[in-house]
Amino acid sequence: MWEPEFADRKKWRKERDLTKKFTSSLKPQDIEWVQLFYWREHCLECAPPECYKSCTFFEARRDKRCVRAAYGIYPNTALKGYLGFGADVRFKKWAKLGTNLYPAVFSPVQLRKFQNIDRFTSKIINTVFRVTNFFNPLDRMNIKFHNPQRQLFKIQTYLRERLLRKISSPSPETFLPDCLVIECYSFEELSFNLVIEYNGGEFIYRDSVKVSKGHNYFEISAEKFSGINSGESSMIVYPENNLEARVVFTWLDFIKKRETSGKSSPPVKPASQNGAASKVKCVAWDLDNTMWNGTLVDSSSREISIGEDRVKLIKQLDERGIIQTVVSKNDYQEAWAVLEKHEIAGYFVYPAINWGPKSENLRSCAQAININLDTFALIDDSAFERAEVQSALPQVRVYTDEQISELLNYPEFDVPVTEESRNRRKSYLVQMQREKVQEQHRGDYRSFLKECRMQLTLFCPKEEKHLLRCLELIQRSNQLNLSCRRYSEKQFRELISSNGIFCVALHCKDKFGDYGTVGFASIDERGAVPKITDLVISCRAAKKLVEHTFIEWLGKKEKARGWRCLETTFVKTKKNGPLGKVFEEMPFEAFDEERENVVYRLDFENLGGWSGVIDVIDQTGE
Repeated sequence: MWEPEFADRKKWRKERDLTKKFTSSLKPQDIEWVQLFYWREHCLECAPPECYKSCTFFEARRDKRCVRAAYGIYPNTALKGYLGFGADVRFKKWAKLGTNLYPAVFSPVQLRKFQNIDRFTSKIINTVFRVTNFFNPLDRMNIKFHNPQRQLFKIQTYLRERLLRKISSPSPETFLPDCLVIECYSFEELSFNLVIEYNGGEFIYRDSVKVSKGHNYFEISAEKFSGINSGESSMIVYPENNLEARVVFTWLDFIKKRETSGKSSPPVKPASQNGAASKVKCVAWDLDNTMWNGTLVDSSSREISIGEDRVKLIKQLDERGIIQTVVSKNDYQEAWAVLEKHEIAGYFVYPAINWGPKSENLRSCAQAININLDTFALIDDSAFERAEVQSALPQVRVYTDEQISELLNYPEFDVPVTEESRNRRKSYLVQMQREKVQEQHRGDYRSFLKECRMQLTLFCPKEEKHLLRCLELIQRSNQLNLSCRRYSEKQFRELISSNGIFCVALHCKDKFGDYGTVGFASIDERGAVPKITDLVISCRAAKKLVEHTFIEWLGKKEKARGWRCLETTFVKTKKNGPLGKVFEEMPFEAFDEERENVVYRLDFENLGGWSGVIDVIDQTGE
């Protein structure tokens, strides 16, 4: 479900394309239940309400909270999902969509009824307050105390959640979804990564899907998430690199499919041939007597040869951005060794080399790659295997081995070639690595971070773009903020140029992507003991041991300069508790504790325990 209260029709109508129509390819009748989400607009970089006073991008909604989606979450009925509309969102800078994962499930029909009731009551509330606020000059003057509308929204939210939890079915202790399904329509000309971050308490999962212009459909296996039905989990999604993208979501839910639909991709609209899409996105290769001459079970791997025409076609498909996989009845180790020997194994993603039905393997491939089955094509010499696939999956194109030389002349393989399409295979290989690492280190979070090859680069901010980003962090960060001191631009520039003040910026990335500049610290070295006066870390780097790694690095840095300890004063607020836990987890000693402030001291003899997880690159030149 979606937050309907703050949709602004006037702002939404300023979008250029309002006539595009689209109906979801995932039908409600194929879904047994949907887990209760309630998506709202939020911000990546702040913790309300403190940030409302300091943020230059603050724009008040009717409830006096901040506008993060340009026109709210607008119900676009031209692009329909199972709720009868698509959630139309124009992300502003730092915008994200966020929800708790409630331990309650409903049928799609039930949720649609609840969403309609929600929209109806919201319209009544907004109409009442548009009228009453005209006679309330205090509210029009934006005086927070006199804002009964905000209280009414809170009551509405409370009653809504009580009702939904009370009538949910089945028992929350027993349900487990199949997958997180993401279906959306993008209006952006260029593709971008949509980031998904899941917080299950001790378990954190981060992933992304590449959203292209037009229709997009993805499924992420529920096995990648932990504690889904605990009632204590949350999730956010947002475009990478603060892109102000317009996206219409028709599905953004954990779902359980009906047994009759199994684990196949969602039904698709008929296109050109037996329900196939107009263009092929993925080619699945059989091996024996198709990829190579003869059968592996009757031959030695040394006797197997692969024709030049096959290798040429593999490379040409790859250049066009058409994904390739292997669907073959063989022993995996032996077959894969042959592909590696001929140096073509790297062209195939999510290979399915086993003795199961090929239609089932194609379903699994489609789910792993996150594309519809109607974009698949199978090349197989066996009439039996082609018939089995056509019977079970009529939307999948099938070709014989004799058609290989003519394949690229067919219109379904005439696809636009771009720089991004040429790199498509690499992005899927990276995703495979991410999933492999996640599985190997489930439950061992430090080991997982290490395998992610996280890298923390530390430098002194001097370039204008770095100065502005660090100032931005100072002004906006709340949860990971040591002092919550808010500098003006003039004060911040004076701090940077002050003698005896060591200023450091933190840039973070891992093998899956770049987080950007995520932190800033200032250390006062003018007294008898160096003191951390400012330390701010972006929420996007939280719980990744960035804070611990930086403090340990700083301690070693100051020790090499001749100091024996490091001090800092932690100013307690309602929001910065997560940073306080960092000092408790590290060997700091609290020796001067007051109600609101705690003075911590770190003896350099006690340093250690955090290195080796994140690679540190020191570019401070100090």
